Amino acid sequence: MALYSVYPRDEYYKYAVDWSNYHEWGFRNGTTTRNADDYCASQTYIDLYNICPDPERIRKVKANIDMLA
Repeated sequence: MALYSVYPRDEYYKYAVDWSNYHEWGFRNGTTTRNADDYCASQTYIDLYNICPDPERIRKVKANIDMLA
């Protein structure tokens, strides 16, 4: 996503969306995760949400943050 922000090629965006769809916009360890790798996935979902604000893209991110708070 960082590369896409400076060099916005369609294939970079498509790869990130395909990757997110494959993981169902969620985390390997579910929404109760405390795993840092899962939080890295969150950043991709948030970046994609900022490009196309579909609430489904960050629903699981929000559920995880709510669990932590």
